[in-house]
Amino acid sequence: MPRQLPGRIDTAKYVRLVGEGRYSDAAASIREKVPLPLVLGYICAHPCETACKRTAVGHNPLSLRNLKRFAIEQDPDKLWKQKARHDKATGKRVAVVGSGPAGLTAAYYLAKLGHEVVVYESLPEAGGMLRYGIPEYRLPSEVIESEVEDIRELGVEFKTGTKVESLDDLIATRNSTPWWSQRAPTRAGGCQFPARICRGLRCGGFPAQT
Repeated sequence: MPRQLPGRIDTAKYVRLVGEGRYSDAAASIREKVPLPLVLGYICAHPCETACKRTAVGHNPLSLRNLKRFAIEQDPDKLWKQKARHDKATGKRVAVVGSGPAGLTAAYYLAKLGHEVVVYESLPEAGGMLRYGIPEYRLPSEVIESEVEDIRELGVEFKTGTKVESLDDLIATRNSTPWWSQRAPTRAGGCQFPARICRGLRCGGFPAQT
């Protein structure tokens, strides 16, 4: 089994903690490296499991994705927050354009560094392709809401239904105060039609043909 996933999660550590019944500690360990662990627990393609060395001795790989989801779900009071590091306020402001996985990740880490973060999203709710590109049965809305709420509790502000046309307009809305901008992906190659259908269903109706 590889010691770490691409996200550099210490898999050996959280698997051991789950085995010991220390679920809050396992959740804290996972969240040291990834801001959306419950989402990963639902939809990750778990390529790490194909490299698990248990298969070399005739055993099935460890179900790392399910263990990750289990650990997070067994910490409903989110005790991991007591151990989370949060730097002092820097007085710097950051605009994140788009609230998909990239935008949420950027907002999470920037807020933990002490910056004031505002996320702009043109669609009605935060989540980007997580919400509007993946069907409800694969990724329930309440899972996305839970992850977004954790980021919001760090002090991140979400402005949904707000389309940013240009960086100049964004700076103008903040009285010409310079902001850093991290643009999250807005398209998924090869997924346009399914994503449009999911967006329509999540918004309460089938989208018009374009």
